[in-house]
Parts: sequence; C-alpha cells; structure tokens
Amino acid sequence: MSIVGEPNLDWGNHGDQCWEFWKVEPCCGRPFNLKDCCYCFWCFACCGSCVLAKLWATSEGKECGVVNHWIPWVLPYLISVVWMIVYYACIIFVPSIAGILYLCSIVPSLASFIIYIALRTFTRVSLRRMHSIGDAKLNLWDAFLVCCPCTSPCELCQELRAVEIEGWDWLNQARTTGLPPNTGFVLMRPENYSGLGQDTKGFGTTTEGPGPMSDTEPAW
Repeated sequence: MSIVGEPNLDWGNHGDQCWEFWKVEPCCGRPFNLKDCCYCFWCFACCGSCVLAKLWATSEGKECGVVNHWIPWVLPYLISVVWMIVYYACIIFVPSIAGILYLCSIVPSLASFIIYIALRTFTRVSLRRMHSIGDAKLNLWDAFLVCCPCTSPCELCQELRAVEIEGWDWLNQARTTGLPPNTGFVLMRPENYSGLGQDTKGFGTTTEGPGPMSDTEPAW
C-alpha cells in the first residue's frame, strides 16, 4: 500500500460520508434533539480540547487520562497562551526586542500546529481501525483531511458520528468516574486491533471483537 493510500471518505454506518455535515446523529442526540445539540455545542465551546482528548482516548479503547490524553491536547493551547503573554509583556516593558519576538513567533505557532495535526491524525486513524475502515495503515490522506481548512470541519463531524455521545463526553466522565492520572500512553490503536462490542461505553454499534485494549499492548 502506497504511503498516499486511500482517502476513506465513506465510513458507512460508522460516520457516513465525510461531507455529510448535515447528519448530526448521534452527537446531537438519537434522534436529533435540541437539548443534546446544545450540550454538544457548549462542550466544544467551553473546552474543545477536552472533547478532542476524550475522543482520542475512545478511539484507542481507553478511558480519558490526564497525563496521556488531556495534557497532550492542552499543550498546543498552552504554548500559544504562554507565548502571547511573553510577547505582549515584552512590547510593554522591552519594546526594543518586540520586532525580534514577532519574527520568532513562527516557532511556537508551528509547534502548536504540528501537535494539533498529529493528535487529530492519530484519532482519525484509530477510529478507522476501530471500525475496520479501509487500510489500517496511516496514510497522507488522514493527515490531509485533518490539515486542510476545507475538509477539517467535515472530517471532525464524521469522527463524532463514529461514536456515541459517551465517546466524546468528557464532562460526564469527569462527573461520574473522574479522570484517572494515566490510563496507558499510546499514539494510535494497533493495526490488528479492530472492532469493539456495544458493551464498551462510547463506541456505538460496531462489529464484534476483543474488549478494551490493555495498557501493556503495543501502540502500533
């Protein structure tokens, strides 16, 4: 299989077509309802990084952990905020180096962007492996769909449709079971680990397969 691979735009019953952004079940309720729609919106609006961290954990077959899921997702935002504070502080107190800092701002911006794209790509590939969609290997299409401004919103909606609400609902986990410090760090679901039963919270309707991944299983 070429590194370019296939775009895998059609996820069938596990997310529909990538461009079908008007389909909002189950992320906005099943059937669609205003209450669940507002809940989805405000979860993203108040802490989008937490939603994406929980979705990443779900794609791996794990509960969302602070160290291995939440912190990596907060890191891009943290880098941007810290750099912004440093930059504006220098403008106020040391204006002579503000121009140099402005030119250097490409470094933290690029670092945040790379981390964001990497984590989003890992999530997409893991969800494909979870539902046995296309070739299990990571390819350039996975990264392109996440990176391109024209396709990124649509592919994120597709990922949200691939799981039940519990699959991205970080707030419900925080309220009920809490956020464990560490649930085992992996980047992506292993290639040969596809399919989870409905008894696994947050995964929706999938083909039968092994239970949740243990912390000792390999990341690839």
